[in-house]
Amino acid sequence: GAYTAYLTHAGADWDWELAGVTLLAIIVGGACLASVEPDDSQAVLGKAMRGVVLIGALAVCAFALVSLVGNQALVAGREALGHGNLVSAERQAKLSARRLPWSPDPWVTIGDAQLASGDTPAAQRSYKRAIAKDPRNWLLWRGLAQATVGAERRHAIAKVILLNPLNTEFATNSK
Repeated sequence: GAYTAYLTHAGADWDWELAGVTLLAIIVGGACLASVEPDDSQAVLGKAMRGVVLIGALAVCAFALVSLVGNQALVAGREALGHGNLVSAERQAKLSARRLPWSPDPWVTIGDAQLASGDTPAAQRSYKRAIAKDPRNWLLWRGLAQATVGAERRHAIAKVILLNPLNTEFATNSK
């Protein structure tokens, strides 16, 4: 009942992105599969197949747990950045980048902390790493535009305008 409702809702909405909730749902699903006792009137998965499914569920749980830790570090980094603790922000964001290697978000936080601390070359490298992971995200290009000058800044601004034509931040000043 409740498990089916969760699966149905997660299929249509963003619930699956909540790592803690999804982790619990996967554990419950795996436990349900492992505890089924076959009788003659039901066609159920054999023991070997249940083992394979359980191992798969455990692998997904491990992935969700690593993602949860990475997201917690990212939130901690953003909070530290908001409070002006640039060293902690960068440290937490780097931890997040190791746990979430596919995500550009940690690199944005790293770049923001580096830019705020005056390390413009490092900030440029961080924003470029973020862009390499998601080149169609205009916010990443905006970060790079804020950290660069000259032709590189003009190129980044052009990408911001191309990807988000409604943005007016750079409409009159592209230098």
